Amino acid sequence: MNQNPYLKQYKKQYVEAASREDLFLMLFNSLLKYITKMREAVVEKKPADIQNNCTKAINILQEFLKTLDPSANPELAENLDKIYHYNITLLLDGNIQRDLNKIDESLNMLTGFRDVWKKAIEVYKQKEASLYSTSDESDEHKFDSYEIKGEDE
Repeated sequence: MNQNPYLKQYKKQYVEAASREDLFLMLFNSLLKYITKMREAVVEKKPADIQNNCTKAINILQEFLKTLDPSANPELAENLDKIYHYNITLLLDGNIQRDLNKIDESLNMLTGFRDVWKKAIEVYKQKEASLYSTSDESDEHKFDSYEIKGEDE
């Protein structure tokens, strides 16, 4: 399928301008999309689509694993590692066994997980924005008393 070149350029610029938090959520949304497509392919008995979407979902989970930094927070990194590996196992088993229960378990767990991350990022962005906003009203009007004088004055 040929994509509109303007849409392709827009998407490229959107991704390049996104914050790393927004990129993380985009990637997480893609993960959920691939798992959903994998599930649909199991229902429709389309082995190639099952494999293709399973592979894409697992690749994203493996990228998440690569970004874990145990030096920042060892306990969190360990827990995320377990969650990501568990979901890889669920997806592999779901693929091999054509087991909707395992795919659904992964989809439900990761959807909840994405929602928690989304909320955490929103809170982070609100706190970050409040650091840069000023509550001092006098700053807004400190230049009101200045006049621009012309050359003839």
